[in-house]
This record gives sequence, C-alpha cells and structure tokens, in this order.
Amino acid sequence: MSRDQDVLNWIEQADSAQQNKEFERAEQLYERALRVLPGNEQALLGLGMLYVATGRGPLSLRKLQRAQKDHPELPGPYRAIATLIRISGHVALGQQYFQGLLQDAPDSAYGPIHLGLAEIQASIGDSTGLKKSLSILREQPLYEPLTQGMLHMEVGDAPGLRALAQRTEPGSLQDTLNGMSCEAGGDISGASQHYFNASNHDDPTWFCLNALAAMWLNNNNLNATAAYLKHAEEIAPNASEVQITRARYLAAKGEWEEARALLRQIGDMVGNYTRVKTLAQNLARKV
Repeated sequence: MSRDQDVLNWIEQADSAQQNKEFERAEQLYERALRVLPGNEQALLGLGMLYVATGRGPLSLRKLQRAQKDHPELPGPYRAIATLIRISGHVALGQQYFQGLLQDAPDSAYGPIHLGLAEIQASIGDSTGLKKSLSILREQPLYEPLTQGMLHMEVGDAPGLRALAQRTEPGSLQDTLNGMSCEAGGDISGASQHYFNASNHDDPTWFCLNALAAMWLNNNNLNATAAYLKHAEEIAPNASEVQITRARYLAAKGEWEEARALLRQIGDMVGNYTRVKTLAQNLARKV
C-alpha cells in the first residue's frame, strides 16, 4: 500500500471516529496522517474541527497557522484555515488575515490565498472584492474549479463560468460548470441538459446532482428528487446547497417544522455564502 493510500485510510478512519465522538482515537489518526503529509488539507481541517468540538477552538487556529508557517508553499493549510474561519463566523477578521498573508506569500500560495479570501468575501457580501479576487484567480494556475464556479455564481458571472469551464478537461466538472454558466445566464433548459450530462459520468459532481434534485423538486417529482438528493448527500452531506434542497424536500412532504429549522440554521450561519444565506432565509419565511 502506498504512503498516500495509508494517509487516506487514516483520515477516513479519523473522520469516522470523530463522527462517533471517539475524539482521542480521531486525534491520534489525524496526527499520524500529518506526520507523513504535514500539509494535508483533509487532516488539518479534521483536526481543527475536532479541536473546536472538544472546546479547543483557539488552539485549532494556532495549529493551522503553525502548519501554514512551516509549509507556506502548500495549499492545504490555507484552505483549512479559510474553512475554519468561515465555520467559526469570524469572517471580518478572516478577510484581514488573508489580505495580510499576501504580503509575504510565495507565488505557489497565491491561488489558495486568493480563493480563501474570495470565499470570505462571498460570506460577507463583498461583491466588489469578490469580483477582484476572481479576476486574479483567472491569472493563476487552475485551482479548485468547482469552488471557483460557486463563487462566480455569487456574482452571476455567466461569462466567467464559461471561461472557467474551458480551462477544465472534458468530463463531469466541465459539464457542471457549463450548466452553472447557463443557470447564471437564465437559460434553465440549457443548464438542466448540462447537469444531466454531468450526472452521467462515473464521477458526477455533487453540485450537478443537487441541481437536478432541485429541478425535479420544482416539477413536483419527489421520487426523482429523492434519488438525486441521496446521491448528492453521499458526496457532500454538509454542503449548504444540498441541505437547502433537503429542507425543500422535507417541506414538500409536509415536514414543515424540520424544514423550517434547517433553513433557519443555514440562513444564520455567518460563514455561508451570501446567496445561499439569502435563499435559505427567504425560503424559511415561506415554509
């Protein structure tokens, strides 16, 4: 078994242990993974979330910052820090933090830093700053295109999404980005076709599956909704977009209270993108 496969297995075991509240075992497994690959984003984020869950929030950020300082050329620590900042809700301070990082960062870190900054800008509704960050990311090596795609959706940038799709290889991701471009441009028929094409690949994105679930829900086909939603949840159960579709599905089945509670939770989460928060808040008022 390869070193990378060992690390992947340890992280999967740690994630499972954390879900079962076996925090000591999870911490040991994350630490083992990080001894082999110190900049691994999944292990860093998992360990950070574990520290938060066990009442060691400040320590989690210090741990990630130490990893970033020790390995400034690796993307993992920057991505883990950005996610933890958004989850913790300290997005205003996070914007200052990432802007400060740019002053001394190596060239290889510009993409991850600007992506983290863009996510924070999307969370606080800074559309001007977000557009600037996305413009800078276009000049960087392609990095996390699906995340970039969702950020382009925040500002309704259909041309930017088409350009992003052109930078990717043919496959589910490219079809998904083309679908997002159509959706941002108001072409729902074109979007549905691209999302359907994306879903037929061996490795469909959670975004295309969730989009199809939402589209079937709009057409009151709950069986098709449930099938696509289940697949999306298997890939990205914690994605707020997926949780909104889950809430809408619950409401369609008459489970109003559970749907309303989930929507309020999403709408109140400071670190969520503004478009997602606004959608959840609007739906919560209607449910």
